[in-house]
Amino acid sequence: HKALQQVGQKMRLSIHVDPWDEQPTPWQENPPEVQPYILTVIGPDRRGLVAEVSTQLARHGVNITNIQAIFKGGKNPMDNLMVFEVDVPRSTIMQDLRDALHEVGQRLDIEIDTQHRKIFESVSNISN
Repeated sequence: HKALQQVGQKMRLSIHVDPWDEQPTPWQENPPEVQPYILTVIGPDRRGLVAEVSTQLARHGVNITNIQAIFKGGKNPMDNLMVFEVDVPRSTIMQDLRDALHEVGQRLDIEIDTQHRKIFESVSNISN
């Protein structure tokens, strides 16, 4: 911990370390059957964007497996793209999840699209 603090001070970073609890979470002990989905988020970058999207995903039991972001800045907010690869429990009511993400999109002035991974890959292969 002290070594990390020393490195952090040199870089003007504050580093906080908590002990890891090795107890498995309920999700780890009994993982649900899931389906792979891709969420694309297009629009202006702003503080809290990832937190807002990930909060809604967590509320629906969705696990984020990968995030990629391309923020070009500039005057065109449509140049900013985030791609979330997620595992959605089969028990999730997709319309409820889409409605919650749509509300986030409206509030943050971003577009959020949700597609099953197979559909996303098929469409991507056709357009390339």
